[in-house]
Amino acid sequence: MLPNSKKNTVNLAAEQEENSETMPKDKKPEKIKKTGSIPIIFPANILVFFVFLLYLGAKYITEAKFLANTNPYLSISIIQICIYVLPCVFFCMLKGNTGFSSYKVKTFKLHTVPFVLTNVFLLFFLIVVLKYISIFVFKLYGSTMNVYSQSTDYVYVLLAGAFVPAITEEVLLRGVLFSEYEKVSGGAGAIFMTSLIFAMLHFSGQNFAVYFGAGLVLGIVTHVTGSVIPAMLLHFVNNFTMILTERTLFSIANENVGGFLALVLLLVVFLY
Repeated sequence: MLPNSKKNTVNLAAEQEENSETMPKDKKPEKIKKTGSIPIIFPANILVFFVFLLYLGAKYITEAKFLANTNPYLSISIIQICIYVLPCVFFCMLKGNTGFSSYKVKTFKLHTVPFVLTNVFLLFFLIVVLKYISIFVFKLYGSTMNVYSQSTDYVYVLLAGAFVPAITEEVLLRGVLFSEYEKVSGGAGAIFMTSLIFAMLHFSGQNFAVYFGAGLVLGIVTHVTGSVIPAMLLHFVNNFTMILTERTLFSIANENVGGFLALVLLLVVFLY
């Protein structure tokens, strides 16, 4: 015979075990799994929608008369910050994040430096190849030249055309958006989505492949290093190089597009 206290303890344990077995499954905590697909109503998609609206609105601002007497490159830099960075700040605040450290804005490991440097050359040659394929297909010799490469205000051009875009666009795309898409679709999905958005944000049908290809390289670098800083460096170096050399490259392409493409392709193969 068991004492009454022991009987009560045994009965209570049996009842608890029976209740746990009959408990509905929906009340048990479940882990979030990556589904591979991104729902339409998704916070990152809403952020992208507002960025597109701001970008379209900025076109009217840049054409407004009150900018006629100001430095256009400085104005463009400020507008870029308003379009890309401010929405990210509000997005982080709404999600309860006090900083960008959870969005890959952090240092990267030194052992990834050779990989990053290699992709500097890959990104440049990839963009050159895709751009001249676009020129050859659409017969746009000289008409797609970047407006920054035609200016002589080099300090402001590098600020508005290289430095500011590299920081602001990467904070949005390979920082906040990449981290959000990575949670639901993994690294491959995040690379694809941010590359697609990057290409769409430039509103250029002829150069869509150029921007999409660049986005793929920048996304892969971000995924491998775990930081958006290398993508910022690659973005800046690429924009800086293209501003300085685009006029010369267009001249070469006008003379011999096929030969120039073959040379660039051989260089890319040699690098890899």
